[in-house]
Amino acid sequence: MPDGLLSLLLLGELACCVAVLYRLQPTAIPFGEALCRALALTLASLGIAIQLLFALRLARFPWLLDAAVCGLCSAGLTRGERRFLPELWRALRLAASLPVAWLLGAAIAGLGVTVWVAPPTNWDSMTYNLARVLVMMRENTLAPAHYATFRQLSFSPGFDLLHWFFLRYGTDRAIAAFSLTAYLATLSGTFALARRRGDTAFALRTALVVASLTLLPLEAVSTKNDIGAAAMAVACLVAAGGLLDRPALGRLALLLVFAFYGISTKSHFALFGGPCVALVLWVRRRELRAALARAWAASRPRFAGASLLLAAMLCLCLFSQWVNLTRFGDPFGPRAAVALHENADGLRGAAANLTRYALDVLDIPGRAWFTARRDLHGALFGPGKGPGASMDFHPAYAPGNALREDAAWFGLLGGLLVVPCVAAGLFRRDDLLCRLTAASLAAFALLVAYKITWFSYNNRFFTLFFAASAPCLVAARRVWHDRRPLRLPILAVAAATLAAAVLANQDRPLLDARYLPEADPPFAPSILDRPGTRRDAYAAFFNAPLLLDYLAGGIYPGGKGLLVTGKDSVIYPILFYARAQDWVVAGPDAPVAALGDEAYDIRDCQMLREAVTRFDVTVVMENEQAETCLAGQKPALRTRAPWGEALVYTAGRNAVRP
Repeated sequence: MPDGLLSLLLLGELACCVAVLYRLQPTAIPFGEALCRALALTLASLGIAIQLLFALRLARFPWLLDAAVCGLCSAGLTRGERRFLPELWRALRLAASLPVAWLLGAAIAGLGVTVWVAPPTNWDSMTYNLARVLVMMRENTLAPAHYATFRQLSFSPGFDLLHWFFLRYGTDRAIAAFSLTAYLATLSGTFALARRRGDTAFALRTALVVASLTLLPLEAVSTKNDIGAAAMAVACLVAAGGLLDRPALGRLALLLVFAFYGISTKSHFALFGGPCVALVLWVRRRELRAALARAWAASRPRFAGASLLLAAMLCLCLFSQWVNLTRFGDPFGPRAAVALHENADGLRGAAANLTRYALDVLDIPGRAWFTARRDLHGALFGPGKGPGASMDFHPAYAPGNALREDAAWFGLLGGLLVVPCVAAGLFRRDDLLCRLTAASLAAFALLVAYKITWFSYNNRFFTLFFAASAPCLVAARRVWHDRRPLRLPILAVAAATLAAAVLANQDRPLLDARYLPEADPPFAPSILDRPGTRRDAYAAFFNAPLLLDYLAGGIYPGGKGLLVTGKDSVIYPILFYARAQDWVVAGPDAPVAALGDEAYDIRDCQMLREAVTRFDVTVVMENEQAETCLAGQKPALRTRAPWGEALVYTAGRNAVRP
């Protein structure tokens, strides 16, 4: 089946999930809240279902997920009371008279085009976000024994494994649809939270402000997992708002589902989800205690069954932490690697990190502020990294990276509007949800600064903070929205920032570089006018198409391949395109490769040479020790890239099997 047609069918299946879950929402809740619930539940239900298939070693049967979706559709059609398309059409007609709605619609359409056209070539995805899915697919488990870097095993897999929805059928076109779904969940949740305190126009303008926070639209077309955690945070606030209005066990269960799945998307989600859930439970403890007593008295088996189901869901969502604990003695991975990501300077390091984040969050474009904040950091902390940091302050990020996913922050409005609104929200006595949100976000920011060492790319940790700021923006309505002299420039900045992020994404621009200003580094060519095929975008990592063409030709269909890598090697293209071979990945963090009953430690030269004779094809990349060991053997293929060489050795069909 053609790649595009297969992806269209899978997108249709995804849309059916959203529509069916929308039908199952209570008729009493408004459209925006029902839509946010449906989108967030689609991510959570698919993510949990896929994790369950891998945990039970059933991922070799991809049709099981399709069967589950069919069962869900059947339940929705028979039990659902809402009508998705008519209600969606009615909402669009009501919003059509507002210019902000057209702007948001155009932006979402542009992001949709990017998702369809652009391959997912982000470095993180190539080395672990997507690569780990193929590694887990190969071993049919959440705890693979063979991997290149501990990131492929140790990081929470809940959002990454959603991409198995596409990869199980050998396609990655539109694979970033889940990030776009998370973006839509964030916007619909923002709309729902704002609609609680204002009319449709105000809710759409609040959604525009959040939609324009630069990193959010950039991540909406990527395959990294930060926006998934952000969407779950917004869904938690939507559920918390309903729970604060009318405490009920069903709403509590919804909040817990979003919080549990959020932990499985990013482990640092717990720094927000923990305080948020705890505060909601504390505020409504009496009502919930009474509701629990009534439920227990009404039906003990049903109460026990629901409790066990939630407990099992939590255990599944914490499965990667359990794997890490059993293998490495630490719930987050190998202790040495985890230590490199921790702030080792205590409160002094936390204070320094907060200062760095304050400088970064003032996202003023241009070279002048870029230079000024670097100089200010030097004046405060002296030369070098300073306390709490593992990198120099902006050693490599030039001003031209303002629209690049790995370096961008959240625009002018992030620092000048959102952060002050969150700070003010801590003291709002008349808005309980705002105060609860502000307290949870403040706890999150402080804990991130205290626990995590500073890197130049820590911007991604704060996607959750800014995406979940809607209740604080709503509470500050009189300051930024009801004053026309402030509202108009704020909305103009939001519109311009959103347009720039959609059209001039430096990694995936829709506009051609000749229509964009000069930048350092320069903009990539427009994704609508790039020569070659999707495979060529991956081949660029190897500086030539020869390697992927050679391996993807199916030299030994069903044969065994050994992929010897460095710590951060780009392995996704090889595993994706050369899937005719059954690959065993061996890297610095897992150097033993198994073939049958034999095991080969790639750090041992003799064993590595023997492994090359046993496997049909061996690829060595970014591993100097392995290259040295095999220096006396002639590779069948050698390619050069900026990061080094990729060497291919073949033993052919006469490979010796153990």
